[in-house]
Amino acid sequence: MMIQNSRRQALAEFLKIHRAALSPADVGLPDEGRRRTPGLRREEVAQLANISVAWYTKLEQAQDIQVSRDILDSIADALQLDLSETHHLLSLAHDAYPTFPHETISPTLLQMLDNLMPSPTYLTGAYANLVAWNRATRFIFGDFGRHSRDSYNIMYLTFTDALIRQRIINWDDYAGDLVGHFRTNASHYLGDPQFDSVVDTLKSASVEFVDWWTSGEIQSEPEIPIHVQHPQLGRLDFTLMTFQMIGGTSLRMCTFVPSDATHKQLNHMS
Repeated sequence: MMIQNSRRQALAEFLKIHRAALSPADVGLPDEGRRRTPGLRREEVAQLANISVAWYTKLEQAQDIQVSRDILDSIADALQLDLSETHHLLSLAHDAYPTFPHETISPTLLQMLDNLMPSPTYLTGAYANLVAWNRATRFIFGDFGRHSRDSYNIMYLTFTDALIRQRIINWDDYAGDLVGHFRTNASHYLGDPQFDSVVDTLKSASVEFVDWWTSGEIQSEPEIPIHVQHPQLGRLDFTLMTFQMIGGTSLRMCTFVPSDATHKQLNHMS
C-alpha cells in the first residue's frame, strides 16, 4: 500500500521512537558498548525483521514506498511492539481518514445521559469535541457551557480549564493517559486539516501537551483512574471508561464509574 505524506512522517517518527527505546540486550544481540545515540541501529532492526537496511532506512526517512502487511508485522516483532502499538503501527500505514456526517444526538441518547446519573458522563464527536454532558459532569467538573463554543473540546479543557486541573488530584497521570488515547485515535485523522488544527491549538495552549504528544506514547487501556477533590463532597474516586457508538458515527460516550464509597457520596449532589 502507498502511504500519504503525513502518515509517512508519523510512521517514521513512531519507528524511530520505538527503535530508540530498545537496547541490543533487549532483543538478544551482543552489546558492543557505549553508542553515540540510544537504542538499536537501523541495520539491527532490519536484521531482526529480515528486510534490507536500505528499505528500512527509506521507511524511517518517510520516503514514498510500498508497505506490505507482512513487512509491518515483521517490524512490529523486531521492535517488540505490544498489541496496541502494533495496531497503531498498522493504522498509520492506512491511507485514509474517516469522514463523519453531522453528529445527531437523539432524544434517547440524551435520556441515557440522564439515566446514568449520578455518574458524570459526556459525549464527544470527532476530534474529541464535546457535544453533550449530564448534570453530574457539571457538578464535578464545572459547566463546560461557561466556555465559548470554540473551546468545547475535552482535550483543550483538560489542559486549560483551571477548575478541572485544580479538582483532579492525579491530573498528571490522567492528562497523560488522555493524550495517549488521543494519539491512538490520531491515526484515523492524519492528513485531516481539522484534526491538525486541533493539535496545533493544543500545542499553543500547553507545554505539557507538547511534551506528551512528542513522546509518541499511545494508550489503549480501556480504563483510566481519576481522583477528584470536590469542595462539597471531598475525595471522589472514579474509573473513566469510553464507549464507541456504532453506525458510522464518531460519537463516543465517556462515563466516570464511581467507586462504591463515591457512589454514596454522589447521592448528596446538590
